[in-house]
Amino acid sequence: NSACDGSPSRVDLAYTIGATQEPIQRADGSWCEARAEFSDTGVCVDLLAPGKGILSARKGDTTDSNPLVLSGTSMASPHVAGAAAICLALGQPLDECLIGSATRDALAPERMGAGTPNLLLYVGER
Repeated sequence: NSACDGSPSRVDLAYTIGATQEPIQRADGSWCEARAEFSDTGVCVDLLAPGKGILSARKGDTTDSNPLVLSGTSMASPHVAGAAAICLALGQPLDECLIGSATRDALAPERMGAGTPNLLLYVGER
């Protein structure tokens, strides 16, 4: 699905986050991060972050012996929100901090979808 077809993802002022999954093995035997199959694609996606198999919590659904594991762009977005908070605390412009510091071309290109930027969220030393 194209992120440009939905709301709020089609809004220019919104950061639209795609989700990644666990690494996949490529035909040449190497391993590579990949866009999750359920994640939207296209030019309206700004960057991608981990979004499959994320340890989570929800009132009434989680115990120490039965953790809640969820998948979705709703699991990828909090990673970016946390990174954005760090950027703002450091007084850095969000585009420069989030998009400019993203790891480029780390995701399997054959799984990206037309127009989707190959940008993986990076949170490290600033």
